[in-house]
Amino acid sequence: MKKGKFLILLPVMLFLLFAAFPANAAESAEISVETNTTAVAGGEFSVEIRASKNPGFTKLSLGLTHDQKYLTLVGVEPSERLLDMGAVFTLDKSTSKLPYPITIESSEEITGKNIVLFTATFKLSSSASLGSYKVGCSSIKMTGSDKKSISVTSKEGGVMIECEHKYSLIIDEVAPTCEDKGMTTYKCTECSVVNTVFTPALGHKYKETSRVPATCTEHGKIIEKCSTCGNVKTTSFGEPLGHSYDITTVIPSTCSAKGYTLHKCIRCDDEYKDSYTDFSDHTYTKKVMEEPTCYSEGYMRFTCTVCGNVRTEKMDKVDHNFRATMTKEPTHTERGWTAYECIFCGETKKDAFTDIVPYDLENIVVLEPTCTTDGLCRITCRDGCGYYTEQVLPATGHSYSDWHTDVSATAEKSGLKSRVCRLCKHEETEEIPPLGNSASVAALSPSQMVSAVLIATIVSITLVLVVVVFARSIKGPTRRRPVRR
Repeated sequence: MKKGKFLILLPVMLFLLFAAFPANAAESAEISVETNTTAVAGGEFSVEIRASKNPGFTKLSLGLTHDQKYLTLVGVEPSERLLDMGAVFTLDKSTSKLPYPITIESSEEITGKNIVLFTATFKLSSSASLGSYKVGCSSIKMTGSDKKSISVTSKEGGVMIECEHKYSLIIDEVAPTCEDKGMTTYKCTECSVVNTVFTPALGHKYKETSRVPATCTEHGKIIEKCSTCGNVKTTSFGEPLGHSYDITTVIPSTCSAKGYTLHKCIRCDDEYKDSYTDFSDHTYTKKVMEEPTCYSEGYMRFTCTVCGNVRTEKMDKVDHNFRATMTKEPTHTERGWTAYECIFCGETKKDAFTDIVPYDLENIVVLEPTCTTDGLCRITCRDGCGYYTEQVLPATGHSYSDWHTDVSATAEKSGLKSRVCRLCKHEETEEIPPLGNSASVAALSPSQMVSAVLIATIVSITLVLVVVVFARSIKGPTRRRPVRR
């Protein structure tokens, strides 16, 4: 529904748009009068009237306006271009009322941008004062080839009357110098316009006053002085002579400065150094400021006799001066030594150590050991120092005789055997277990025992073989399975 209403209103909107902007609204023209034309009072001048904006026309009518008090229209001349187009140009002077009407007509449309329509010539009144006088167009009507009117605007032009200056009055004057221009300022007696006229500088008039010869680094100089203003000018001549280092002095090194060779120019005293040598050693004198002792360091001061440099060095402590004050003899428990004392600082020390004196020991058995009890031995020193120590003597243990069978054992009853200590006669008895079936075995000799073992072994192996053969006979022969290849 909304789309249908829009389609209905669209033609109406287009009609209103074209009605508001007619087709010939964009067509406009402009008639302008030439400007910046100058003239003098009582003289004539001409201005060009142009179609500065021209959409194309077949008829143009306008009136030429001007200041009638000071300007008089002398004549109007159509342009060559209009005449070539076949245009008819008409100036109607029959009317007494100004401005005079001017008409341009053509059967073909007159086109072209900024074309000259005609030239108007005016005469200025001799009483016209300095200033500008306007020339313009009025009552402008323009018709196109479609017989429709064209909108036209106009732009005024005019003429400027300039003064023919008469610079006869000097208001300021500066005379020229050697370097600066001179200046004279004039004022027009007619219009008070100021004009300044410059005169060229005079230039210096130099005369030589002195001449300086060339040096090692600079050219020679000619000095001239202007006789007019006293300005001094210097002009170079010749080439610098260059240095001549013919004076050579060798400066030896010291402990505070390096040595070098000094080369000096004989003309300008310029100099340079080279061939530097290293610093030399200081030349010291020494003085003991504090003597060293066995308990403190001393120091010595060294002073350079050339530069005054001072340094100090420590002096090591001296050795103690010891003397023996006491001697202790060695004992069985302590070493012997000698005590010493320094005669200067009183420091003491022990030295000259001697080895410990070994004990002169003697063993004394206090209690003899028995078969069952420990004994005791005392070890004493023979020199009577009182040192002793005791040592336990372990019991000796019994020293038994061989076993003796007191009652022989039977197969069913135990026997009895005994033995006696040779030292303390202590008797020890031990039961003999019954012999049982092992009586016959025990009665065998060693060779008989070996034979019996061999016979028993052979009998056992034979029995095993018999059992194996019997087992195979019951099972039957063993069939071999064919091997698959």
